[in-house]
Amino acid sequence: MEFYLTMDKKRRFAVPTKCRKILGTTLIVSRGLDKCLNVYASKVWESGKTKAQELDRRLSISAKHRKLSRFLTTVEEIAVDGSGRVLVPEHLAQFADLKDTIVFVSTEEGFQIWSSQEWENEGMPDLHEAQMLAEGEEFQKLSD
Repeated sequence: MEFYLTMDKKRRFAVPTKCRKILGTTLIVSRGLDKCLNVYASKVWESGKTKAQELDRRLSISAKHRKLSRFLTTVEEIAVDGSGRVLVPEHLAQFADLKDTIVFVSTEEGFQIWSSQEWENEGMPDLHEAQMLAEGEEFQKLSD
């Protein structure tokens, strides 16, 4: 699922109804490595089985890895109000450069929030890029 949504000047947007059913009334939001925000249902995060949490458990104890771990697993709990809206904290909105139009995209574990500009530039590959990725060695290893 991919939704283009409007975020108001107070950094609020309405979570699509289909997504609210999956996410519930509390969203767990973290920074993503692709200059986006990762969004999880609280029950998914509490299960401790997201990719970010799995990576956190496997990282060595080096200082660099501890920093990456904190980057991926420092989360904000954000309540969904009675109208289905959420307020994105300012530091997260700045991190992902969220303004006006945002893109709310489903992922394997939840959703991501992208600025529309970043989504168009980096998030969604065009057909040619998708074909090249699918033909690549890394993808072939996954499908074996």
